[in-house]
Amino acid sequence: MPVCLNATADSVVPQPDALLSYVRDELEDEPDFQIPAPDLRRLFPAAADLARRALARAAAQLVDSANRRLARDTARLEAYYAGLTAQLQKRIAKASGEAAREKERSRLAATELDRVAKLEDLVRKFSPRARLNLAGLLVLTLPVEEMTVRLIHKKEERVRTFHWNHCLHLLEPPRCERCSEPAAPLQLCERMHCLCRECRTTCPRCGRQNCRICRPRCPCGEEQG
Repeated sequence: MPVCLNATADSVVPQPDALLSYVRDELEDEPDFQIPAPDLRRLFPAAADLARRALARAAAQLVDSANRRLARDTARLEAYYAGLTAQLQKRIAKASGEAAREKERSRLAATELDRVAKLEDLVRKFSPRARLNLAGLLVLTLPVEEMTVRLIHKKEERVRTFHWNHCLHLLEPPRCERCSEPAAPLQLCERMHCLCRECRTTCPRCGRQNCRICRPRCPCGEEQG
């Protein structure tokens, strides 16, 4: 899952595959190159978040298929054990003597334990799993057009640096400070957090706009997610 971040402008570089294709023939190794450890430590969590979200989007069809198969097999399993349970309950009702009834109750309890175990096996079988590891690191130094912008929201101000990427011919969007997705169009809260549209939400209950960094819960009590 390729992810490209601009460490200087703290922006997300769209189309990482296109950027790599553009610069591939110009790449050169620097013998004395040192990995920028502070930048890597700072940006790796954001890169991992972006990769997880990209992976979730790419695997959406697989997850939907797994959920449908899980629902189908669960319904079959429940129907099967419902039949067994009904038979055992009839036997309990017809049993002559407490010893016979206790024997059937033990079978009913064992059947229920077996049902629960089978359901857990189904969930494990149809639960997609993914593990993210850093597979490679490419550090590029590119010429950009740098712009210093004063962002204003009501009475608050904040200065941000934006880069025009000449390779991709676009303005790199800032990274959302909550989810690390591209903040395009850029949303600002009262405390000047740079957010994407999903993290600057409108409360379905009261209609108030809320920043998910400032308020996980709307003042009206509604959870913002």
